[in-house]
Amino acid sequence: MTKQVAVVTDTNSGFSLEDERAGFYVLPMPFIIDENEYIEGITLDKELFYKFMEEGRKISTVQPPIAEILKLYNRILKEYDEILHIPMSSSLSDTYQTCVSVAHHIGEGKVFVADSKKISVPLKRNLQDVLKFVEEGLTAEEIKDIIEKDNDSMTAYVALDTLKYLKTGGRGSAALTAIGTLLKIKPVVFLGPGKVEPAKNLRTMNQAKDWIISKAAEILNDNPDEYYVDIAHTNSLDEAISLKEQIVEKLNWHDEILIEDLTLSIATHIGPGALAVAIAKKLKR
Repeated sequence: MTKQVAVVTDTNSGFSLEDERAGFYVLPMPFIIDENEYIEGITLDKELFYKFMEEGRKISTVQPPIAEILKLYNRILKEYDEILHIPMSSSLSDTYQTCVSVAHHIGEGKVFVADSKKISVPLKRNLQDVLKFVEEGLTAEEIKDIIEKDNDSMTAYVALDTLKYLKTGGRGSAALTAIGTLLKIKPVVFLGPGKVEPAKNLRTMNQAKDWIISKAAEILNDNPDEYYVDIAHTNSLDEAISLKEQIVEKLNWHDEILIEDLTLSIATHIGPGALAVAIAKKLKR
């Protein structure tokens, strides 16, 4: 008899609480803003988040409470045989390890936590693949193995409009931030499995977009059919639409391209105006 599998992720995937349905659950991520707790999708939406950011509020990300994770698991297991939980990348947050510990507490064979090493739209894309696998009758453990076999495939290049929030988030020195702002540098950051690192400094956002598209072309050169190519942004929809048009034209790309908001956890550290091209391999059985 086929086991009934429920899939759990969090709002770092780009899915929201409104996307929940039978067998699919989204854990909302908490934020601390000026020492007050806000919950994404409940007491904090995108508009309020960027309003706080514009006002210079102190924003930090935190993990969901263990008690909330355990409560969710126990509720789901009243209806389903297994849970497959796919949180954001273990290299970007301790949430993955926390979920593994909670799963161990519940007991063997009930909760499987997969490390996709992805976040935002690449994680969303893989979750769409995962939900198809569930419909096809695969077990949680089988799907976990598929995810972790190909969990080194995410590549995202993020062009920042400002260095201000790298400093605020503790990821850039004050001196470099001051110099970069003075020179109006548009840095590009590489976000991949297990790493976040500087990739290139350009003088304009148009130069940054051209460079990112050229890097995407290198990745897609051999087997373009194996990949998803999508765009993410922080409160910069018009620029994201323009970037999509350039990708379609310059890469002759005819597959679907999603345009998504970069998750608020990322936006906390990079600020508004950022643009990203995200590439991830399609999951295959």
